[in-house]
Amino acid sequence: MGTGNDRPAPVLLRVNDLAFLTNQVRANLKGCFIIAEGEGRLSDERVHLRLVNLACLSKRGTAVIDQKIKGFVVDSDGRIGLRGEVISKFGALVGRSLMAGLLGGAGQAVRSQSQALSTSALGTTGVVDPSKIGQMAAGEGIATAATEIQKFYLELAKQAMPVIEVGSVRNVTIVISEGSDLKIREISGEGVTFPPETDPF
Repeated sequence: MGTGNDRPAPVLLRVNDLAFLTNQVRANLKGCFIIAEGEGRLSDERVHLRLVNLACLSKRGTAVIDQKIKGFVVDSDGRIGLRGEVISKFGALVGRSLMAGLLGGAGQAVRSQSQALSTSALGTTGVVDPSKIGQMAAGEGIATAATEIQKFYLELAKQAMPVIEVGSVRNVTIVISEGSDLKIREISGEGVTFPPETDPF
C-alpha cells in the first residue's frame, strides 16, 4: 500500500538540451525521446520515474538509436521524483454509501411500522396489519435496494485509491545511472545496418 509499483504508468520524455558527460564533455541528443515508467508514492507525494528506453533519429532520417537505458528523473527542486498533488476521490463514494445506509434505515422504519408485536407463550412475533401490506412492501423494497446500493458504493471506494497528479509539461533533469555505449544503426533500403565509426547526429 502507498505505492503504485504494481502497475507503473508509461511516461514519454523529450530531450531539450545537450547531455552533460564526464570531464565536461557534451553530447548532442536534443530531440531524442526517452520512455520511462512511473509509480506514485504517497509517503513523499511524488511520482518516481525509471528510465526504460532511448530513441533517436538523425535529422536526415538515415540513422537511428533505439536501446535500453537505466536511470531516474530529478525535478526542478533538485529532488528525485516529480512533485505532484494527491487526488482522492473515495471520500464522495463513502458519502454516497452513507446516504444509501440512511435510506435503508428509513425503509426498515417504514417496514416496522406496518407490523404489530404479539406476545404469547411461544414468544414475541410480528403480525402484519392487513391494511398496511403495501406500506410493508414499500419499506422492504427501499431497505433491500438501499443495502445493495451501499455495497456498490463501498466496493467502488475500495478501488478508488488516491493518485498523484503531475502536470503534462515539466522541465526535469534526466540522470543515467548506468553508462552504456550508444549503438547507431544506419537505415538503408535493405533495412537497418550497423555503420562504421561515424556520428550522424
